[in-house]
Amino acid sequence: MNRTNLYIRNLYLAALFVMLPGQLVMAAGPMIGNAAVKFAVATTSAPGLSINPSSRIAWFFDDVTINKDAPISEKEIRELLKTEVGSMMQQKGFEVTKSGSPADYYLAFTAATESTLDEATLLKRYKVSPGFEVSGSNKGIYEKGTLLIHLIDANTRATVWQSAVQAGVKTDIGLEKRRENIRTIVRAMLNKLPIAS
Repeated sequence: MNRTNLYIRNLYLAALFVMLPGQLVMAAGPMIGNAAVKFAVATTSAPGLSINPSSRIAWFFDDVTINKDAPISEKEIRELLKTEVGSMMQQKGFEVTKSGSPADYYLAFTAATESTLDEATLLKRYKVSPGFEVSGSNKGIYEKGTLLIHLIDANTRATVWQSAVQAGVKTDIGLEKRRENIRTIVRAMLNKLPIAS
């Protein structure tokens, strides 16, 4: 049996999870952010993973599930996320190509609100829970939302890196504010991507 190394950063809201036997487990976690957006992030990575910036990365899948009565559509959220994740990856020196392109890694994301992806399902399906809770006075205003970004080895089809974030989601905010919040969250998630120097 492989020994799992455990690293905990910022013990405020530590969330522990395992991707595959023998993979490194990392927990990250204080609520991060400015007054406009607070969130908790948890990241896992295969031991020793160091992604070469010249690696070919292609989109693999995206899965967005939100309330049907939300004032923004799943398609709009999908496009915002794809744009922001792709832009941040480019800033890190990666070129992300369309699905079906030759690749060393596949990039994917999953986004859902708590009413469509509850905590029990999140833990069962993805083995992760960043541990964010919407506080009592904000429960009528915000719903807990989860975003996961997955990096998948194209040869083995194994997830080698994953970052999960949970935050309070308010569906009735303007597009620019939503884009700013998503950009802040995606930046925090991808800052933990292990890139070879």
